[in-house]
Parts: sequence; structure tokens; C-alpha cells
Amino acid sequence: MIEAPETIEVSETGETISPAATEKMQEIRVETHDPTAQIVVVNDKFQPVIKAAGSAVGRLPQGIYKVRVRRGASSLGFEDRLVVLDRDQTVSIDPPQLASAAPIGGSQANDAHVAAREWLDAVVHVSLGEGSKIALLARYDAPAQGDQPLIHPFSGLQLLRDDGSSLLVDLRRAMPKPYVPDNKEPIAICGIKVDPGTYTLSHGLASGQQLAQSIVATKGWQTTLSLRRSLQDISPANKLFVRCPIMALLMRRLATPVSAEPAPIRAAKDGPIDEDELVEVSRQGLADGLQWLSDHLYDLLLKDFENPLLGIIGGLLLDLEREALGPKFRAEHGALFDQAVRKLRKMIGRDHPDVEALSFRCQESALAHRGSINAAPMFGRSWRIILEAASNRHKLVPLDLWKRTMAAGSMPPYLVWSMQTSAKEKQLRNLRKLAAESLSSRIVEPWPQPSPIAERAPSASIESAPPAAIEPGRSASMAPEAWTKRRSRQEIALDLRVPVNALLQLVAPSKDAGKAMGPAAGKDAAEPRTAKKVGTKGKSAR
Repeated sequence: MIEAPETIEVSETGETISPAATEKMQEIRVETHDPTAQIVVVNDKFQPVIKAAGSAVGRLPQGIYKVRVRRGASSLGFEDRLVVLDRDQTVSIDPPQLASAAPIGGSQANDAHVAAREWLDAVVHVSLGEGSKIALLARYDAPAQGDQPLIHPFSGLQLLRDDGSSLLVDLRRAMPKPYVPDNKEPIAICGIKVDPGTYTLSHGLASGQQLAQSIVATKGWQTTLSLRRSLQDISPANKLFVRCPIMALLMRRLATPVSAEPAPIRAAKDGPIDEDELVEVSRQGLADGLQWLSDHLYDLLLKDFENPLLGIIGGLLLDLEREALGPKFRAEHGALFDQAVRKLRKMIGRDHPDVEALSFRCQESALAHRGSINAAPMFGRSWRIILEAASNRHKLVPLDLWKRTMAAGSMPPYLVWSMQTSAKEKQLRNLRKLAAESLSSRIVEPWPQPSPIAERAPSASIESAPPAAIEPGRSASMAPEAWTKRRSRQEIALDLRVPVNALLQLVAPSKDAGKAMGPAAGKDAAEPRTAKKVGTKGKSAR
């Protein structure tokens, strides 16, 4: 607020402004030299008039516009520029630096954390199998303030078998001493050789909650999960964190059983981009629920990808577009599901739950997954697609899998669920109540209006209408304006987002349902049994 006369120096100048001609159109061109930069041009009524990625060009009426450029999640920074469009103009804006939980080149992470992540790509600390590698990294995003106590970045983290039944690695015990660089921001890393398959990462929190998520280890690939901790989440009393961290997921091809290849640079229309950055910006767009794809991104994420994680995220972003556009969704874009699924299966097989989820969006019905899906996917949208398909496929989702994941939570874009018995019992009671209400309720549908021919021949109208809708002795001309019917089990399962086989158990008599639902109504695997001593052979150096 200016309360007294002041002298304001204007240091940035532009070209002389020409008087606006209301109806005259001018070209605006926006360049960012980054294929993942999100561009929005807003007019003086705060309405977006151009949306694009990487670069944009369009013709607009003369006036004042704001150009906003950002990368990744919408809450993590942007660059704005006001443009007086009184002539054709080209605007060049460098997008902000990428904010990510993964310490990768081009991000805001400090050099020490980037170096630690590069070291993680080359080492194995625990050997549980052969053929794949899970790399875990946890770091603080700021140094401690004063005498503030810090706890281990891996506190509360455990790697479990896919069904959560037994402990494989307690990360804090496996790596008891985190590295503390000069900037006083601790970081911990752990490379684990595993057999290909699905594993569960458990987050033990200060509240006593135990949340879980899937990590899929793919043959010949390293799956890296980077976790960024906040000082505000520390609970010194029980040496745990109060909430789950921000997480980034990456995949690198293995060059040897121990070490991963560096991220390649991908060529694109608006300039080259590091593959890790492309994966991370795409993941953040998925977490934001953005309809994010544009011309060259369809190619990068759905046609020309060489990293399976790019194809998976690209397919899920395409599903967001399909849902947002509805009938306007272009058929040629729908065909990209088929192309991506074929390529992904060729790269990593037919056992990856996120890939098989995408198969239910394919235009070619023969590509849809056959048989059951026996492991939870990594992404929440994949699980949503699977449950939608399971609304009319009795054996698609086994009851044991659904029981483990029924108390699902929100940590976009990942699928997470509670492992606590109390949370599962609460969710089970809620679902039983909703299922019973849905089965007993009726829905109203408009009554078809009779044609003139039908009015002269009432019997024709009666035959074409639901039999219960017309009372005996009433003609079509006396029909009500609407009629009711019960909802099908498929509709209810779809609405509740439960497999149809689980719905049948939910609406069964309580005694039988309790037996059928098993662990959800009693003890479960909230506290995994400790496995036999895990070998740690294979500790290696770069």
C-alpha cells in the first residue's frame, strides 16, 4: 500500500502500443523450448482462449492477454507474462524449474541428493531375488531449524510380500545411517534385488495407521520410488511421520543385475527432454487429473515411448481425456489404447496390473484381459478401471485381493489402502449399508410418449412398455409420465466401485457374509509376520 508520494522507476520497457482495432485479429506465438511446459493464454475476462503444451500459436482479437507457463503440478510454480496484442507477436518464456520428490537433473533438488540418487542406480544393498531391482530413496526437503530433532527418512517404511503377509525388508534397519550432506538435509537410499512381481510398500504413521501401496518390479528394469519428507511431518515422540510423503516413481532399464542405465534424452518438436523429467511431469499431470495430452505428447507418451512407465501414464492420461470429452472423444485417439497396450505387453509381458487395466479401454475387444487380476496396480486410476470392468466379470478380481484393498484412500495418482482391521471393518459396514439401500431402491425413468398410431392401437403401446408400468384397465393414453424399475447388480457394483462377486457377498445374509468376507471382519495382516532372515549378499560398489 502506498501511503505517501513515491517515485517508481520502470525498468522494463516494450514497443510502443498501437491503438486497438476491436475486430482486428493478430497472431500470438508462444515458445518455451520444453515439450512438457503447459501454456494457457487468458483474455481480459479471465477466460482461457488457448491451451497447449510446448508451444502454441493462434489468432486472437487485439487486446491484453496473460500468458501462463508451468511445468508439472499446478501448485508448484509458474511463469506469467502480460502481452499487449496490438500486432503479431512471438513470446518466449522459459518454464519454471521442475519441483519433484525425485532428485533428478533439471529439478530443484540439490547436487548432493542428485549424486546420492545416481549412486543408488549403481548399487544393491539387499538381495532377495534375481531379474529386477527396487530402488528406494527418502530425503528431507529442508535442513533442520535450530535444535529441531530429525528422524530417519526411512522411518515406518517396510517392503512386504504382495499380499502383505510377511516382512521382507525393514528399510530403517537395513540402512541404519542416513547420509547427511553439507546442507544438512538427510537422505537415505536402499537398492534391493528382487524377483519380478508385485510387492507392497507399507507406511507406518505416528497415528498408528498403516497404509500400503503396490510396487511392480519388472524383469530387466529398476523401479525407483523417491520420497520427499517435510520437517512439519516429524513426530519426535514415536519417531515416525504424521503423514505419507510426496512420492515420485521412475523406471530405468537395467544395464547389469545391479546397475541401471542413465535416463536417455528424447527428441521432441519443442526441444530435447530428459526421459526422467518427461515421466515425472506426466505423473504430476495425472495426479492433478489434468486433460494434459496434445499433439506431440500423444507421440511421446503413447506411440514412441521406450520406457513402460511412460506408456502406462500416457494411457491413464488418455483415459482422463476419454472421460472428460465423452461422446466427443476422437476415435483415432481411442485407437491409441490398442497401440500402447500391444507395445507394453511386448516390452514387459501380460502380468503388469496397470497395463492390463488399460486393456479394458482398447477398441479391439480381443485385447481385453482374460482371466483374473491377482495383484493391485500402482495407480489409483488403473484400479478404478479394473473395478469398472469387474462390475460384470465375476472372476476378474479375486475376493482376497479386494478384501486387502477395500479400505482404499486418496494419494493421487497412486492407489493406497489401509491395512488396519478397524478401517476395513468400517468400510465393510458402510458398503453393506449402501448395497442394501441400492438394492431396495428404485430408479425413475421417463415414460415413452405414445405416437398417434399408438393412441389408436393401445395394445401396441402396452407391448412396448414395461409390463409393470401400466395398471390393468388403463390404456396407453392414461399412462403415467414416468415408471420405476430396480437397478441391476451390475449398475450397483459400478456405482459402489466394487467387483460384482464382492457385491454378492455384501448383500448376503450377515452370517454367511461374515464367513465369506473372512479377514475383513476379523483379524487381518495389519502387522506382517517377520520373514526368515533375509540375505544381504550382493552388497556392491559402483
